[in-house]
Order: sequence, then C-alpha cells, then structure tokens
Amino acid sequence: MPLQEALEQRGHCVTWDGASADGPTNARASADIVLLDAEAVGGVAAAVAWRDHDPPPGLLMIGTTAEAHTRAQTARCNFVPNNASSDQLEEQVQAALKMRFAGRMSDSYARAVLALEKGIDPSMDAVRIVWGSRTVDLSLVRECLRWHVHDYVTVNEIVAQLRKDRALDVPEIEVCNFLDGTRTVQSLVSGEHGEMAGRLLWGLISAGAARCSKEPPDENTPERKFITTTRRHVRARAARLATATYYEVLEVTRNANPQRVDHAARTLAMRYAPDRLARFDLGDLDKAVATNWEQVLHARKTLMDPASRGRYDDALSNKRSELTCPWAFDVDDETVSEEFFRRGQAALVAGEAFKAVSGIAGACRSHPDHPTYETYLCWARFRAGVDKGEDRATLANKERCIAEQFLLGRRPWPNALVALALLCAADSDSDSARYHLNEALLVNPGLPIAKQLLGRLG
Repeated sequence: MPLQEALEQRGHCVTWDGASADGPTNARASADIVLLDAEAVGGVAAAVAWRDHDPPPGLLMIGTTAEAHTRAQTARCNFVPNNASSDQLEEQVQAALKMRFAGRMSDSYARAVLALEKGIDPSMDAVRIVWGSRTVDLSLVRECLRWHVHDYVTVNEIVAQLRKDRALDVPEIEVCNFLDGTRTVQSLVSGEHGEMAGRLLWGLISAGAARCSKEPPDENTPERKFITTTRRHVRARAARLATATYYEVLEVTRNANPQRVDHAARTLAMRYAPDRLARFDLGDLDKAVATNWEQVLHARKTLMDPASRGRYDDALSNKRSELTCPWAFDVDDETVSEEFFRRGQAALVAGEAFKAVSGIAGACRSHPDHPTYETYLCWARFRAGVDKGEDRATLANKERCIAEQFLLGRRPWPNALVALALLCAADSDSDSARYHLNEALLVNPGLPIAKQLLGRLG
C-alpha cells in the first residue's frame, strides 16, 4: 500500500494484478510501467514475457535482498529497494519509461523507437532501421549495448545487401569490416568514432544484420580459433592455479635448476604474456590475463633465487599435509618416469599398443600431472582400442576430449601438442591438428615429428 500511495501521489494510475505477475494479460496489455517482484524466482521469466509484448512496457523490479538485486540485473531491469523514497521511486519510473525499448535489440523495438511502420519488404525494413539509427538517442543505445559490452559481434549476409542498397556510408562500411566475430562491443565503441559505431551496432543488431555472442561464433578463421582457444586456456588457468604452488605455476619439479625454471617461464610467455595477447580482443578476460602473468613472474623470481627458493621450500614443507602438489612433492627421480615413457614410445613405434599403454601409464604414475605423459597415454589408449576393434571415430573423439581438457590452462608442451594433434587428425579435424602442430613448432622449431606430421597434413 505505501508503494501504491507513493505512485498515486505522483499522478500515476496504479493497478495490482496477480494474474499478470508471470506476463501480460489482455487486461494489462496497455500498461506503460510494470513493477515485478524481484524476490520471486520466476521474476526473470516474467520480465522476458513482458518484453515479448508489443508494445513493451517499462520494467522495474522491487525487492530487498542481494539475491533480488542480482535477479533484476539478470532480467535487465532497473532495481528499486522496497524502502525507496517517493523521489527515488519516481526517478526510477521515469528512467524505465525512457528506456522501455532498451531491454533488447530487435526489429519491432527499433521500429517503435524510430516510429516506423512494419514494411512489406524485410530488406527495406533493415535499410530504414539502419538509416534511423544515425539519429537515435545515444542514452538508449548505451543502455542497449551495456548488456553486451563483452560480447563478440558478427555480421551476416544482410550487411552485403545493405551495402548493395547503399544504406551504409564509408565510415560505417569500415566499422562493418571489423565485425568478424573477433572484437567485442566494448572495443568497437571505445575508438575515435565510438558514437557512430554504437549507433550502427544498435541498428545492425536490431535489423538482424549482426548478432552478439559470448564467444567468437566459430573457429573458422585463424584469429577466431586463437581467441577461442586462448580464452579457454586463460579461464582454465585462473581456476586451476587459484591456490597453486610456484612449482605448479611453472610446471617444474622441486629439483629443477634455474635454466629449466627460466625456460618454463619463457614457454608460458608464448601463450600467456599480456604483450603477446594485447593485439587480440579477449573481452572480459583482460584482468585474468594480467593476474595469471603476475603469478608466473612471482614464481620465476622466487625459484630463480636460491635464498628465496630455500625459504619458499621450507614454508611448503611445513604445510605438506595440507597440500596436493605433484610437481613439488611426488616426483623424486625424473629419470624413472622418462625411462617408462621411452619404453612406451618405443612400443608405439613397434606397433605394440597395449605394451605402450602399460609403459606410458608407468610414466604417469611416476610423474603425476605431466602433460606429455598424460596426452600420449590418450594416444596409446586410442591405438590399443582400435587394435581391439572399437569404433575408431568414437574412440578418437573421446581420447581427444580427455587430452584437450588436461592441457587447458597449462604451458604449451611441444610433445603433448603433437599427441593432441594426432588425436585431432584421427578425429577428422585436420585444422585443429595443424593449429596444435604450429604451436608446438613455435615452442620447439626443430621438433622433427611435428614437422613431419604438418607436412603430411598439408
């Protein structure tokens, strides 16, 4: 009741309708503002249902808890606390009215904003929306785009038709050339022509000529492949190493000499260094890139200095019972695991797949968490499964997925990448096989097997 009174004092006609809590009814089809309960679990679905109505009302969500506030953000609605003053409530009502068409970008919303009637020819509708976008209120554009700030933008064949219809001017065509799924909204509107680019994005997306996606739409170009793969690595690394020791960060053992420590850090730089990744738009992961790299630098600095390393090792030993760190504690003699692996490799060359599985599994037991051993075990299991008569395609995909998941967030180990490339080729994905082989050669340009495989793949 206090809420109703506050609104009525401001001259609003207020009606409570429980039947419309989950979406519009015929009785409330003409509502200008709808206030939804943010505490209700179905509040987000109700907001979507109201946005589907033509014309959509302005939407507000009301609640008290942090969960309610989060639900309002998910629903892309302004949030009003239950204890808001009359002035605060009125301010939010007016903002919701102004931004009633900011909940999504679609042709119906755009026509309402631009006061356009629906045409017979969809291509002409697209032209009129793009033309109209040049004068649309910037505050509406910003509100629409802020929900997609870290999304990648990709155009489709409608843009070619827009160019043919001369609906785009030269600067707009130049912006369209960047809409290839490798740049986010944020980077597109942060340049010199940000206002023009923002309005154009609003027009193109509303007209169905472009779409937003949380990740690049596919991996069909080298740059999209690199961005997608790098994003997976960065996220996985941030999650995997949240509480890691420096040995896990660099993937070196306790007996690694300074040269191996330095080599590990340099190898990590090839995949994770911010200056190497700066020319790619990684969207919301920029902060994670910086954090991951700071962790590498701290690990290198500590383990390269004998005194710092000694103090660090003492601290680790004191917490031994609390830690699970195979790189620091579970490898006493690397020559044992190397000998197991050598035997397994020899068995693979000889065509003795079951013997290879046994040997490489021994290497994995002797040196847990080692990328080369684990990925070659996947390859050996694939070979052994094929020899047993299992379905080749199913087996290749299964072992490939295991290997890919294991390598996420790690430094690029050349031989591990070769094993993954072999599995990708067996899975009929030559493009991914070539990608991994090229990455292996970036780390070790003289790796013979990588060169040979790349030559066979063409």
